[in-house]
Amino acid sequence: KLKVYNKNEKITGWMPGIPREESEKLGVDERKTNNKEVNLGFTGEEAISEAERCMRCYYISMVAV
Repeated sequence: KLKVYNKNEKITGWMPGIPREESEKLGVDERKTNNKEVNLGFTGEEAISEAERCMRCYYISMVAV
């Protein structure tokens, strides 16, 4: 489980981080015949995972420091 950013935690170099979640997309064949939304969005579990990844991002915290 990810923890909250700790300014006292020593960071050496750039950390690779956690890969971004990819939301499900409507298939190409179905896109050609209608105007439905292409991006089907995240499930609840995927949304929480993406939010936790974002809150742990060292790139943002290093800019603020």
